Amino acid sequence: MAITIKQYSEKYRDDVRNVCLDTAGSTAREEKSMRFLLATFCDYYIEHEAEHCFIAVDEDTDTAIGYILCAPDYKRYKRIFKAEYLPRVKGCKKTDVLESWASVYGPAIFAKSYPAHMHINLEPGYQRCGLGTKLFETLIAHLKELGSKGIMLVVDSYNTNAINFYRKNKFDIIFPLRTCTVMGRRV
Repeated sequence: MAITIKQYSEKYRDDVRNVCLDTAGSTAREEKSMRFLLATFCDYYIEHEAEHCFIAVDEDTDTAIGYILCAPDYKRYKRIFKAEYLPRVKGCKKTDVLESWASVYGPAIFAKSYPAHMHINLEPGYQRCGLGTKLFETLIAHLKELGSKGIMLVVDSYNTNAINFYRKNKFDIIFPLRTCTVMGRRV
């Protein structure tokens, strides 16, 4: 099995969207959940920040089996997401709508020090074999070329495996909350 890390291209759009849904839980394919998940955690990035997104591709099947999606400029992200993607979650579950709003406004207080933010996911069968770290290394090198100061992410506080993975990849906890934890890394 040969896996390569490459820049996202439109050819892999459906694969990336499937990874987003496959890693999101049992209700992810329900219409409202799917609309929320794709609008909040996937589509903005591949539609507006494709040059800052990287994918892990299984060369045997030419399928994207993982990704790291990044918005390097919080202000740009906020402006576009608010106008184009928040309306997509209208009518979704109240908690999902709140999470979409939080994804836009929550990072604001950290954006000066950590202007970039990201989402990373790998299909379960491809986790714990170094691909997540390779995706991080690729993105961090890219952000260094752009002159970025830092990158942040938000993770569920109960997801200790993910928190440990991010720590292994040089992220620090910058704001712990009961339900979620904000982590950041200087670039």
